[in-house]
Amino acid sequence: MDPFKRSLMMYGFKDLEIDEYNTYKLGDSLRSFYFEGLEIPISEVFES
Repeated sequence: MDPFKRSLMMYGFKDLEIDEYNTYKLGDSLRSFYFEGLEIPISEVFES
């Protein structure tokens, strides 16, 4: 999480290794790698 750039990196792990990752910024919605339908607007993470 970078509060100055208002961005977030999310990592997915498999067997204790990074399997996948994604970077999100304002205007994006974070989508879970593992839980279908779980989505969080990044604007809600960085509410003023």
